[in-house]
Amino acid sequence: MRKKCWMILTVVAMIYLYVFLIIVNSSVAGREYARNQGYFLLWSKGDIHTTTYNKELLLEMPFNQIWSLQETSPKSYIGKEVTTEGFVAFRLKTGLRHIFIMKAEQQVIGAHSSPLTLFPGNGDVESIDGRTLEEIHE
Repeated sequence: MRKKCWMILTVVAMIYLYVFLIIVNSSVAGREYARNQGYFLLWSKGDIHTTTYNKELLLEMPFNQIWSLQETSPKSYIGKEVTTEGFVAFRLKTGLRHIFIMKAEQQVIGAHSSPLTLFPGNGDVESIDGRTLEEIHE
């Protein structure tokens, strides 16, 4: 009986720790945006990087690929700081994914995702909601 109680307490403590880590390491806007897209957040990577865009940078990979998947134009964000926040998340339609939420002035301005693989960095950049490039720009 005592062993069962300790197991239950351990599981409850792990759940609280998990929720605490996601809340501490992520912004409200990023979490809400990911949840509104149908994702269940498994892990927050926090803010991954901050970039100030210019015209030259937008022509380079992976930035041109990332911005081609957005509904908004990057022109509005040239000269502004854009912070990318990362999560590991699950969605029924797409499975386990790395998702990246882009924010400017604490407002979500776009997002993209990539498959969760053993060897990340294979260049796969996909829309956050699974739409193709053609569907995004119809």
